[in-house]
Amino acid sequence: MKKLCAIYTRKSHAEGLDQEFNSLDAQREASEAFIKSQQHEGWICDKTRYDDGAYSGGNIERPALTQLLDDITDGKIQVVVVYKVDRLTRNLADFAKLIELFDKHEVSFVSVTQQFNTTSSMGRLTLNVLLSFAQFEREITSERIRDKFKASKEKGMWMGGYVPLGYEVEERKLIINPVEAETIKYIFEQYLSLGNVRKLKINIDDKHIVSKVRISSKGIKSGGKPISRGNLYKILGNPIYKGDIRHKDKTYLGQHKAIIDEDTWLRVQALLQTNNDSAKFGLRAKQPSILAGILHDDRGNAMSPSHAVKNGKRYRYYTSQALVKQQSKKAGSLSRIPAGEVENFVCLKIQELLLNEAGLCNHIDHVPHETEHLIQQAKALATDISNTPSLLKKIVTKVTPTNKDITIFISQALLHKALDLPPPQNEATIELTEKIKLKRCQGENKLCLENGKSTNEENINTVLIKAVSRGHVWNQMLIDGKVKTIKALAEQENISPRYVRRLLSLAFLPARLIEDILAGKQDPNLCIDSLC
Repeated sequence: MKKLCAIYTRKSHAEGLDQEFNSLDAQREASEAFIKSQQHEGWICDKTRYDDGAYSGGNIERPALTQLLDDITDGKIQVVVVYKVDRLTRNLADFAKLIELFDKHEVSFVSVTQQFNTTSSMGRLTLNVLLSFAQFEREITSERIRDKFKASKEKGMWMGGYVPLGYEVEERKLIINPVEAETIKYIFEQYLSLGNVRKLKINIDDKHIVSKVRISSKGIKSGGKPISRGNLYKILGNPIYKGDIRHKDKTYLGQHKAIIDEDTWLRVQALLQTNNDSAKFGLRAKQPSILAGILHDDRGNAMSPSHAVKNGKRYRYYTSQALVKQQSKKAGSLSRIPAGEVENFVCLKIQELLLNEAGLCNHIDHVPHETEHLIQQAKALATDISNTPSLLKKIVTKVTPTNKDITIFISQALLHKALDLPPPQNEATIELTEKIKLKRCQGENKLCLENGKSTNEENINTVLIKAVSRGHVWNQMLIDGKVKTIKALAEQENISPRYVRRLLSLAFLPARLIEDILAGKQDPNLCIDSLC
């Protein structure tokens, strides 16, 4: 099989190029001789000259190299031959990009004097070593950038990203926007006056207060819309308004002027913490059916909230409308599901998506330098959903449970909107699917993931805990000699010796299993019979 070989030559300086036989000619002559030696492999020398005289190898912006890459893309070249590797480039990162392009078009690369040939296994091994060094160089560069970013923030410098409401940028510094600053002051004052973000949201909507209008580098306009509750939490907790700069979990004195005084800032943070604790410990919980309207079985039937009361305890469910209408044959594979379990599951998966930086970036369109802003927005939204689970409807359009798995459908457009990003170029639906199974435990169904763990970490089984405790106590009584025999212990406790023997075996359970039982993290299907 014939292979057309292109010879690439380069010289950094113009000195000597006017000679009749210069460095470029010498490189080409050696390369032609090597190609001639490979005639038995079908190699043929291309007569086109790819010569870059007086061009540095520090970058790939060279006319002859550009022409060579165009010809490779057009399928004209099968082998690239150079005198030495550094004639192609001196930059390892650029070298990696070029080799990637060669591989894409099935083009081999040969260095005449260094026995570097990707047509052989040894050549490919050498390539992998060089690419490892290229990766090392990129990582070192990233570390330098991160260190510089951190050092700059420690000095209070603003390092770019979305300009916050209340400020403008002049000469890479934050300058107060007087009109927007009054809006920020109003938001802080009204929060202290009204006491919670829900009322604050209603108030600023009535005042027609909107988010900051931004125009991206691509000329796409965003913002100028009502401020969401998630963004209100972000504004109220952003230390930039009291004159500080945040870097990860630390803040530093900024070089910009504060909009909010220290006293107001501290009072707002104290109120935010109080409200967060109230939500966290369920002081305001009313058990709303947060998936109503978006939960459907796998046959498209809406699943409506329902409940049952047994022994004074209220059990919430979502039931297929087909079952409600007594059309059970039209119901999906899972016609009824415990409400708390499926709600906890969906909230957990949405928060995992928002807090997984790499996974989130795969699902959205964003400008790389805006990544830090994106991460902060996502964390704020995750916190918002944790405090008010019903807000997951801001991005979730549908949830479909089956008897084998649950699929959550997320609108990419709504996700962009919730994260205060411009609309995506091509709207798509994000699907998150997790294998599940239902088990009956303590008189109710438990929703379990594929690994058998319940989605509800507070799966406390008081019957199991009591049985394990009695087994340990009775075992210690026998060891200490407080009772002589199992029969005597049974008579003392007024129970059968057989029952005593069963529970005594629980004293020898593995410590890790006992810890899981006490924490409510055991398999929901676990019972005394299976343990004994």
